[in-house]
Amino acid sequence: MFFLVAAFGLHTTAPVHTPLSACLTIFAFARTGHAAARLRCLTFDTRGLFGIGLGKSSYKKLYVYNVSLYYNCIHLISYRTTMNLKHLETFHYFCKFRSMSQTAEFLHISQPAVSQQLRCFEESCGVKLFYREANQYKLTEMGESIWLLSKIIFSRVDQIHALLKDAKKPSSCTLRIGTSKDYARTVMPDLLASFQRIHPSVQVFLSEGNSFELMSRLRNRKEDMVVVARTSYDKSLRAIPFASEEMILVARPDHPLAGGPPVSIKALSGESLIVRERGSGSRDAVDRRLQELGVTPSVMIESESLGFILAYIERNMGVSFILLREIQRELSGGTLKQIRLLEGNIRFYADILLLRSEPLSRPMRDFLRIVRAWRRETAWSGEGNKANA
Repeated sequence: MFFLVAAFGLHTTAPVHTPLSACLTIFAFARTGHAAARLRCLTFDTRGLFGIGLGKSSYKKLYVYNVSLYYNCIHLISYRTTMNLKHLETFHYFCKFRSMSQTAEFLHISQPAVSQQLRCFEESCGVKLFYREANQYKLTEMGESIWLLSKIIFSRVDQIHALLKDAKKPSSCTLRIGTSKDYARTVMPDLLASFQRIHPSVQVFLSEGNSFELMSRLRNRKEDMVVVARTSYDKSLRAIPFASEEMILVARPDHPLAGGPPVSIKALSGESLIVRERGSGSRDAVDRRLQELGVTPSVMIESESLGFILAYIERNMGVSFILLREIQRELSGGTLKQIRLLEGNIRFYADILLLRSEPLSRPMRDFLRIVRAWRRETAWSGEGNKANA
Protein backbone atom coordinates (compact mmCIF):
# COMPACT_ATOMS: atom_id res chain seq x y z
CA MET A 1 0.00 0.00 0.00
CA PHE A 2 1.22 3.51 -0.78
CA PHE A 3 0.90 6.63 1.36
CA LEU A 4 1.38 10.25 0.30
CA VAL A 5 4.36 11.54 2.24
CA ALA A 6 5.95 14.67 0.75
CA ALA A 7 6.17 16.85 -2.29
CA PHE A 8 8.70 19.35 -3.56
CA GLY A 9 10.65 20.25 -6.67
CA LEU A 10 9.71 21.11 -10.24
CA HIS A 11 9.54 17.74 -11.94
CA THR A 12 6.33 17.56 -13.94
CA THR A 13 6.11 18.27 -17.65
CA ALA A 14 2.31 18.07 -17.72
CA PRO A 15 0.13 21.14 -18.44
CA VAL A 16 0.05 23.47 -15.45
CA HIS A 17 -3.48 24.34 -14.31
CA THR A 18 -2.66 25.78 -10.87
CA PRO A 19 0.54 27.02 -9.20
CA LEU A 20 0.42 23.93 -7.03
CA SER A 21 0.30 21.51 -9.95
CA ALA A 22 3.45 23.14 -11.27
CA CYS A 23 5.61 22.06 -8.37
CA LEU A 24 4.80 18.52 -7.34
CA THR A 25 6.74 15.33 -7.30
CA ILE A 26 5.12 12.67 -5.18
CA PHE A 27 7.01 10.78 -2.55
CA ALA A 28 5.51 7.45 -1.57
CA PHE A 29 6.28 4.88 1.09
CA ALA A 30 6.30 1.27 -0.04
CA ARG A 31 6.82 -1.82 1.99
CA THR A 32 8.08 -3.76 -1.01
CA GLY A 33 10.51 -2.70 -3.72
CA HIS A 34 9.45 -1.56 -7.18
CA ALA A 35 12.89 -1.20 -8.73
CA ALA A 36 11.65 -0.60 -12.25
CA ALA A 37 9.51 2.33 -11.19
CA ARG A 38 11.55 4.09 -8.54
CA LEU A 39 13.93 6.91 -9.37
CA ARG A 40 15.95 6.76 -6.21
CA CYS A 41 15.69 5.24 -2.76
CA LEU A 42 16.45 6.70 0.67
CA THR A 43 16.48 4.81 3.98
CA PHE A 44 15.67 6.49 7.31
CA ASP A 45 13.88 5.95 10.64
CA THR A 46 10.15 6.49 10.16
CA ARG A 47 9.06 5.56 13.71
CA GLY A 48 7.20 8.42 15.30
CA LEU A 49 8.18 10.84 12.52
CA PHE A 50 4.94 10.95 10.54
CA GLY A 51 2.68 9.01 12.84
CA ILE A 52 2.00 6.40 10.17
CA GLY A 53 2.04 2.75 11.23
CA LEU A 54 3.99 0.83 8.62
CA GLY A 55 4.70 -2.38 10.46
CA LYS A 56 7.19 -3.54 13.06
CA SER A 57 10.36 -2.56 11.25
CA SER A 58 11.56 0.96 12.11
CA TYR A 59 13.33 1.34 8.77
CA LYS A 60 11.39 1.87 5.58
CA LYS A 61 12.35 2.98 2.12
CA LEU A 62 11.28 6.23 0.51
CA TYR A 63 10.66 5.81 -3.20
CA VAL A 64 10.46 8.90 -5.38
CA TYR A 65 8.04 8.93 -8.30
CA ASN A 66 7.24 11.44 -10.99
CA VAL A 67 3.51 11.31 -11.65
CA SER A 68 1.38 13.04 -14.27
CA LEU A 69 -0.60 16.10 -13.17
CA TYR A 70 -3.65 17.12 -15.12
CA TYR A 71 -7.06 18.64 -14.36
CA ASN A 72 -5.75 19.49 -10.86
CA CYS A 73 -5.40 15.82 -9.95
CA ILE A 74 -2.62 13.53 -8.79
CA HIS A 75 -3.18 9.95 -9.91
CA LEU A 76 -1.58 7.19 -7.86
CA ILE A 77 -1.68 3.69 -9.30
CA SER A 78 -2.10 1.96 -5.98
CA TYR A 79 -5.82 1.36 -5.26
CA ARG A 80 -6.59 3.90 -8.02
CA THR A 81 -6.50 6.71 -5.44
CA THR A 82 -7.12 10.21 -6.81
CA MET A 83 -6.21 13.33 -4.84
CA ASN A 84 -7.60 16.67 -5.95
CA LEU A 85 -5.00 19.41 -5.50
CA LYS A 86 -7.66 22.06 -4.94
CA HIS A 87 -9.03 20.00 -2.06
CA LEU A 88 -5.52 19.67 -0.63
CA GLU A 89 -5.18 23.44 -0.80
CA THR A 90 -8.49 23.90 1.06
CA PHE A 91 -7.39 21.36 3.68
CA HIS A 92 -4.07 23.17 4.14
CA TYR A 93 -5.61 26.58 4.77
CA PHE A 94 -8.36 25.13 6.95
CA CYS A 95 -5.66 23.59 9.13
CA LYS A 96 -3.88 26.93 9.20
CA PHE A 97 -6.92 29.02 10.20
CA ARG A 98 -9.00 26.33 11.97
CA SER A 99 -12.01 28.30 10.80
CA MET A 100 -14.45 27.68 7.97
CA SER A 101 -15.20 31.39 7.56
CA GLN A 102 -11.54 32.50 7.45
CA THR A 103 -10.68 29.71 5.01
CA ALA A 104 -13.57 30.67 2.75
CA GLU A 105 -12.60 34.35 2.85
CA PHE A 106 -8.95 33.59 2.08
CA LEU A 107 -9.75 31.27 -0.85
CA HIS A 108 -12.61 33.48 -2.13
CA ILE A 109 -15.17 30.69 -1.97
CA SER A 110 -18.27 30.08 0.14
CA GLN A 111 -18.28 28.30 3.51
CA PRO A 112 -20.43 25.43 2.15
CA ALA A 113 -17.82 24.99 -0.61
CA VAL A 114 -15.08 24.75 2.03
CA SER A 115 -17.08 22.16 3.95
CA GLN A 116 -17.77 20.13 0.82
CA GLN A 117 -14.12 20.18 -0.33
CA LEU A 118 -12.90 19.10 3.10
CA ARG A 119 -15.39 16.23 3.10
CA CYS A 120 -14.32 15.15 -0.41
CA PHE A 121 -10.65 15.36 0.56
CA GLU A 122 -11.18 13.21 3.64
CA GLU A 123 -13.15 10.65 1.60
CA SER A 124 -10.42 10.49 -1.06
CA CYS A 125 -7.81 9.85 1.65
CA GLY A 126 -9.92 7.08 3.16
CA VAL A 127 -9.00 7.99 6.75
CA LYS A 128 -10.31 10.42 9.38
CA LEU A 129 -8.39 13.70 9.23
CA PHE A 130 -10.19 15.97 11.73
CA TYR A 131 -12.96 16.03 14.30
CA ARG A 132 -14.84 18.55 16.43
CA GLU A 133 -14.39 18.87 20.17
CA ALA A 134 -15.93 21.65 22.29
CA ASN A 135 -16.90 23.59 19.14
CA GLN A 136 -13.30 23.45 17.88
CA TYR A 137 -11.81 21.61 14.94
CA LYS A 138 -8.95 19.31 15.81
CA LEU A 139 -6.75 17.18 13.59
CA THR A 140 -6.25 13.48 13.94
CA GLU A 141 -2.76 12.07 14.00
CA MET A 142 -2.97 11.41 10.24
CA GLY A 143 -4.40 14.89 9.67
CA GLU A 144 -1.46 16.44 11.52
CA SER A 145 0.98 14.41 9.42
CA ILE A 146 -0.59 15.49 6.12
CA TRP A 147 -0.79 19.12 7.24
CA LEU A 148 2.91 19.03 8.13
CA LEU A 149 3.68 17.91 4.61
CA SER A 150 1.26 20.37 3.01
CA LYS A 151 3.24 23.17 4.64
CA ILE A 152 6.26 22.07 2.60
CA ILE A 153 4.21 22.01 -0.59
CA PHE A 154 2.66 25.44 -0.14
CA SER A 155 5.88 27.03 1.01
CA ARG A 156 7.22 26.06 -2.44
CA VAL A 157 4.12 27.55 -4.08
CA ASP A 158 4.65 30.79 -2.14
CA GLN A 159 8.26 30.85 -3.30
CA ILE A 160 7.12 30.46 -6.93
CA HIS A 161 4.64 33.33 -6.52
CA ALA A 162 7.35 35.54 -5.01
CA LEU A 163 9.78 34.61 -7.78
CA LEU A 164 7.27 35.42 -10.52
CA LYS A 165 6.24 38.67 -8.83
CA ASP A 166 9.87 39.73 -8.55
CA ALA A 167 10.57 38.79 -12.17
CA LYS A 168 7.80 41.09 -13.38
CA LYS A 169 9.31 44.13 -11.72
CA PRO A 170 11.30 46.13 -14.30
CA SER A 171 13.79 47.23 -11.65
CA SER A 172 14.81 43.63 -10.98
CA CYS A 173 15.15 42.58 -14.63
CA THR A 174 18.25 42.18 -16.71
CA LEU A 175 18.83 41.97 -20.43
CA ARG A 176 21.85 40.02 -21.66
CA ILE A 177 22.81 40.52 -25.30
CA GLY A 178 25.75 39.04 -27.17
CA THR A 179 26.96 40.63 -30.39
CA SER A 180 29.97 41.11 -32.64
CA LYS A 181 32.59 43.74 -31.83
CA ASP A 182 31.50 45.73 -34.86
CA TYR A 183 27.83 45.87 -33.91
CA ALA A 184 28.79 46.58 -30.29
CA ARG A 185 30.69 49.65 -31.51
CA THR A 186 28.35 50.94 -34.19
CA VAL A 187 24.75 49.75 -33.74
CA MET A 188 24.14 48.74 -30.15
CA PRO A 189 24.79 52.18 -28.56
CA ASP A 190 21.80 53.67 -30.42
CA LEU A 191 19.54 50.64 -29.89
CA LEU A 192 20.33 50.36 -26.19
CA ALA A 193 19.94 54.11 -25.67
CA SER A 194 16.39 53.81 -27.05
CA PHE A 195 15.77 50.76 -24.87
CA GLN A 196 16.92 52.42 -21.65
CA ARG A 197 14.65 55.37 -22.22
CA ILE A 198 11.82 52.83 -21.86
CA HIS A 199 13.44 50.73 -19.11
CA PRO A 200 15.84 52.97 -17.16
CA SER A 201 16.05 50.48 -14.28
CA VAL A 202 16.84 47.37 -16.33
CA GLN A 203 20.43 46.22 -16.12
CA VAL A 204 21.90 45.60 -19.57
CA PHE A 205 24.88 43.33 -20.08
CA LEU A 206 26.48 43.50 -23.54
CA SER A 207 29.11 40.92 -24.41
CA GLU A 208 31.20 40.55 -27.57
CA GLY A 209 32.34 37.53 -29.54
CA ASN A 210 32.23 35.83 -32.89
CA SER A 211 29.16 33.95 -34.11
CA PHE A 212 30.35 30.54 -32.91
CA GLU A 213 31.12 31.80 -29.41
CA LEU A 214 27.84 33.71 -29.14
CA MET A 215 25.68 30.74 -30.17
CA SER A 216 27.44 28.62 -27.56
CA ARG A 217 26.75 31.25 -24.89
CA LEU A 218 23.08 31.38 -25.89
CA ARG A 219 22.67 27.60 -25.65
CA ASN A 220 24.31 27.68 -22.21
CA ARG A 221 21.77 30.35 -21.10
CA LYS A 222 24.51 32.93 -20.58
CA GLU A 223 22.77 35.30 -23.02
CA ASP A 224 19.10 36.14 -23.54
CA MET A 225 19.69 36.82 -27.23
CA VAL A 226 22.63 37.07 -29.62
CA VAL A 227 23.32 38.76 -32.95
CA VAL A 228 25.13 36.41 -35.32
CA ALA A 229 25.87 35.95 -39.00
CA ARG A 230 23.15 34.00 -40.75
CA THR A 231 23.70 30.30 -41.24
CA SER A 232 21.53 27.19 -40.90
CA TYR A 233 20.13 26.84 -37.37
CA ASP A 234 18.72 23.87 -35.56
CA LYS A 235 15.09 23.85 -34.43
CA SER A 236 15.92 24.86 -30.86
CA LEU A 237 16.74 28.37 -32.11
CA ARG A 238 14.43 31.09 -33.34
CA ALA A 239 15.93 33.57 -35.83
CA ILE A 240 14.78 37.17 -36.35
CA PRO A 241 16.36 39.19 -39.19
CA PHE A 242 18.69 41.90 -37.91
CA ALA A 243 20.73 43.36 -40.78
CA SER A 244 21.75 42.85 -44.40
CA GLU A 245 24.94 44.51 -45.60
CA GLU A 246 27.53 44.41 -48.35
CA MET A 247 31.08 43.21 -47.94
CA ILE A 248 33.42 44.78 -50.48
CA LEU A 249 36.95 43.88 -51.48
CA VAL A 250 39.42 46.67 -50.64
CA ALA A 251 43.13 47.37 -50.99
CA ARG A 252 45.58 50.24 -50.86
CA PRO A 253 44.90 52.93 -53.49
CA ASP A 254 48.06 52.01 -55.40
CA HIS A 255 47.24 48.28 -55.58
CA PRO A 256 47.20 47.07 -59.24
CA LEU A 257 43.55 45.88 -58.96
CA ALA A 258 42.21 48.91 -57.08
CA GLY A 259 40.16 51.62 -58.76
CA GLY A 260 40.24 49.98 -62.19
CA PRO A 261 37.62 48.09 -64.21
CA PRO A 262 35.84 45.14 -62.58
CA VAL A 263 37.90 41.98 -62.29
CA SER A 264 36.94 38.40 -61.63
CA ILE A 265 37.18 37.19 -58.07
CA LYS A 266 39.39 34.43 -59.48
CA ALA A 267 42.13 37.06 -59.74
CA LEU A 268 42.56 36.61 -55.99
CA SER A 269 44.23 33.25 -56.57
CA GLY A 270 47.58 35.01 -56.57
CA GLU A 271 46.84 37.51 -53.80
CA SER A 272 47.37 37.57 -50.04
CA LEU A 273 43.93 37.69 -48.45
CA ILE A 274 43.45 39.03 -44.92
CA VAL A 275 40.39 37.50 -43.22
CA ARG A 276 38.68 37.42 -39.85
CA GLU A 277 39.21 34.54 -37.41
CA ARG A 278 37.43 31.19 -37.79
CA GLY A 279 34.01 31.23 -36.15
CA SER A 280 33.40 34.78 -37.33
CA GLY A 281 30.27 35.23 -39.44
CA SER A 282 32.01 37.48 -41.96
CA ARG A 283 34.79 34.90 -42.31
CA ASP A 284 32.23 32.18 -43.01
CA ALA A 285 30.57 34.36 -45.67
CA VAL A 286 33.89 34.93 -47.44
CA ASP A 287 34.89 31.25 -47.22
CA ARG A 288 31.57 30.14 -48.73
CA ARG A 289 31.87 32.57 -51.65
CA LEU A 290 35.45 31.58 -52.45
CA GLN A 291 34.57 27.90 -52.24
CA GLU A 292 31.59 28.36 -54.56
CA LEU A 293 33.86 29.96 -57.18
CA GLY A 294 36.81 27.60 -56.66
CA VAL A 295 39.18 30.38 -55.57
CA THR A 296 42.18 29.62 -53.34
CA PRO A 297 44.26 32.68 -52.33
CA SER A 298 48.00 32.17 -52.17
CA VAL A 299 48.18 33.35 -48.54
CA MET A 300 45.44 33.79 -45.95
CA ILE A 301 46.14 35.84 -42.85
CA GLU A 302 43.68 35.68 -39.95
CA SER A 303 42.92 38.37 -37.37
CA GLU A 304 40.16 39.21 -34.87
CA SER A 305 41.01 42.90 -35.12
CA LEU A 306 39.67 45.23 -37.80
CA GLY A 307 42.41 47.66 -36.78
CA PHE A 308 45.10 45.10 -37.60
CA ILE A 309 43.48 44.28 -40.96
CA LEU A 310 43.40 47.94 -41.96
CA ALA A 311 47.00 48.47 -40.82
CA TYR A 312 48.15 45.42 -42.79
CA ILE A 313 46.40 46.65 -45.94
CA GLU A 314 48.03 50.07 -45.43
CA ARG A 315 51.42 48.34 -45.54
CA ASN A 316 50.45 46.86 -48.91
CA MET A 317 50.49 43.33 -47.48
CA GLY A 318 47.22 42.12 -48.96
CA VAL A 319 43.53 42.69 -49.71
CA SER A 320 40.46 42.01 -47.61
CA PHE A 321 36.67 41.70 -47.72
CA ILE A 322 35.24 44.18 -45.18
CA LEU A 323 31.72 45.36 -44.41
CA LEU A 324 31.12 48.58 -46.34
CA ARG A 325 29.75 50.34 -43.27
CA GLU A 326 32.94 49.69 -41.31
CA ILE A 327 35.20 51.52 -43.75
CA GLN A 328 33.15 54.47 -45.00
CA ARG A 329 35.62 56.94 -43.48
CA GLU A 330 38.67 55.24 -45.04
CA LEU A 331 37.01 55.13 -48.46
CA SER A 332 35.99 58.80 -48.22
CA GLY A 333 39.49 59.76 -47.07
CA GLY A 334 41.17 57.87 -49.90
CA THR A 335 43.22 55.55 -47.70
CA LEU A 336 41.36 52.54 -49.13
CA LYS A 337 40.11 51.73 -52.62
CA GLN A 338 37.48 49.25 -53.66
CA ILE A 339 38.33 46.42 -56.03
CA ARG A 340 35.19 45.97 -58.13
CA LEU A 341 34.26 42.37 -58.88
CA LEU A 342 32.48 40.93 -61.90
CA GLU A 343 30.69 38.48 -59.64
CA GLY A 344 29.43 41.30 -57.40
CA ASN A 345 29.98 41.98 -53.73
CA ILE A 346 29.36 39.49 -50.93
CA ARG A 347 26.02 39.94 -49.20
CA PHE A 348 26.20 39.53 -45.43
CA TYR A 349 23.11 38.75 -43.34
CA ALA A 350 22.83 38.89 -39.55
CA ASP A 351 20.06 37.52 -37.32
CA ILE A 352 19.01 37.82 -33.71
CA LEU A 353 18.84 34.34 -32.19
CA LEU A 354 16.62 33.29 -29.29
CA LEU A 355 15.99 29.94 -27.63
CA ARG A 356 12.55 28.65 -28.63
CA SER A 357 12.13 26.95 -25.26
CA GLU A 358 12.61 30.16 -23.27
CA PRO A 359 9.76 32.66 -22.84
CA LEU A 360 10.39 36.27 -23.80
CA SER A 361 10.67 38.66 -20.87
CA ARG A 362 9.15 42.11 -21.15
CA PRO A 363 12.59 43.74 -21.70
CA MET A 364 13.35 41.23 -24.48
CA ARG A 365 10.05 41.98 -26.22
CA ASP A 366 10.59 45.73 -25.99
CA PHE A 367 14.14 45.46 -27.31
CA LEU A 368 12.94 43.43 -30.30
CA ARG A 369 10.29 46.09 -30.98
CA ILE A 370 13.05 48.72 -31.04
CA VAL A 371 15.09 46.59 -33.45
CA ARG A 372 12.12 46.21 -35.82
CA ALA A 373 11.56 49.99 -35.80
CA TRP A 374 15.26 50.58 -36.44
CA ARG A 375 15.23 48.17 -39.40
CA ARG A 376 12.29 50.00 -40.96
CA GLU A 377 14.06 53.35 -40.62
CA THR A 378 17.46 52.29 -41.95
CA ALA A 379 18.80 50.75 -45.12
CA TRP A 380 20.34 47.88 -43.20
CA SER A 381 17.36 45.57 -43.42
CA GLY A 382 18.08 44.61 -47.03
CA GLU A 383 16.36 41.63 -48.55
CA GLY A 384 16.60 37.91 -47.96
CA ASN A 385 14.68 35.25 -46.14
CA LYS A 386 15.37 34.07 -42.66
CA ALA A 387 17.37 30.90 -42.36
CA ASN A 388 15.11 29.46 -39.66
CA ALA A 389 12.25 31.55 -38.34
